[in-house]
Amino acid sequence: MRIDWHGDDGYEEARQAAVWNLRKPARYPEVIVQADNENDVIDAVRLAREKNLKIKVRGTGHNRSASFLVDGGMLLNLGELRELSIDKDARSAVIGPGIFGGDLNTEAVARGLFFPTAHEPFVGLGGFAMTGGYGWCVRRHGLGCANLRAIDVVTADGELIHSDDDTNPDFVWAARGGGPGLFGAVVRFHLDLHPLPKAIRLSNYVYPMDCWEEVYRWADALRPSFSRDLELYVSMPRKPGGPAADEPVAMVLNATAMSDSDEEALAALEILEHCPVIDRATVRDFAMPKTVAELFTFSDTLQPAGYRYCLDNIVTSATPDALVPALSTAMADIPNNLSHILAILWHHPPGVPNAAWSVHGTLHVNLVGVWTDDADEEANLRWATEHARRMEPLASGTYVGEAELVERPTLTFLSPENYARYEKLRAKHDPDGVFHPFTVGSEERAAKREALA
Repeated sequence: MRIDWHGDDGYEEARQAAVWNLRKPARYPEVIVQADNENDVIDAVRLAREKNLKIKVRGTGHNRSASFLVDGGMLLNLGELRELSIDKDARSAVIGPGIFGGDLNTEAVARGLFFPTAHEPFVGLGGFAMTGGYGWCVRRHGLGCANLRAIDVVTADGELIHSDDDTNPDFVWAARGGGPGLFGAVVRFHLDLHPLPKAIRLSNYVYPMDCWEEVYRWADALRPSFSRDLELYVSMPRKPGGPAADEPVAMVLNATAMSDSDEEALAALEILEHCPVIDRATVRDFAMPKTVAELFTFSDTLQPAGYRYCLDNIVTSATPDALVPALSTAMADIPNNLSHILAILWHHPPGVPNAAWSVHGTLHVNLVGVWTDDADEEANLRWATEHARRMEPLASGTYVGEAELVERPTLTFLSPENYARYEKLRAKHDPDGVFHPFTVGSEERAAKREALA
């Protein structure tokens, strides 16, 4: 394994390469360990115990807050563990923590199978599944963590164990939804796959911003009648063609149906053709046939690499009457024409048996800061975290996979009962605190937050 101590020639290159985002937070682990196999992970954990270093685990580095990058301790980079095998007959896959959603579905689709990955192909599957996993076709196949059958994990004692619902069940329970604070380093994920949907259709609508409230209220009222095959994403104010496009911002509705037949997909999407202001739509692309690869390409244009990002969010079941003022205030305060609000409308996703996952709501509101100049970082961080904080009274929780855990530490991504259980398991399986807990940040950031409060 490669080991770079702070001050070594290769340290800064390894530190920056660990972060997918062009935003490279000024947080500096004492040592960065790049593991190439599970034995390296065992050795790294034992080294951390020997040197009294707390471990933070990094999979593919997609987390926009880079919460895996902390001051001091060990950054254990598992991005090179890229095992990928599929058992077509068993409809299952075994992957390493360095595998992206696009990697898995490329192989799965070739075998007539599918996994409900994140919408962007470059999101790592380990972090995705362990933080819950809002992905494709979630109302049909469930969250990513609902499809996590088992894990192989290196414990705080430096032992490699297997964990499923019958063997060492504490670890897989914690991995299903509480990943950033897991008391171990997962080196292998065992996933359930599903038959490839027979029909995939995408509708795309663009509305002027002056009718966003009417469209949002209409869509929210329709939500209870959505097909389980339908997912609806609303972005505003946003450049419809992505951040590089030379066009005005607008309200964008992207709706996908993944169904067993074209008739079912068309019926799922037809409901969106009856918006009361449909005549004002400047783009009205209805039920375009797509492949999984084409869906990835479409999503990738909206959140491409090559920009600086921050992200914070709430999960809520609040009514439009309660949310519209909060959304209006956030949009009035937006720092530039790249940053935007991304909202996902749905019913409660199906439950996840034996899981830490415990945040439910009918709307997921993301505050997405996007910028190109380092000088704009503070303005975007302030916007995303302040407005997420202002919306907390309306929230049922936070989705940890898209939370700004450093600037706005929160524990609301688990129910109080599940968080209490999580902490008991941490005390049981990692009594010496070898692995970092959920919320971390530099002392300087913590002092700044306290002063602002």
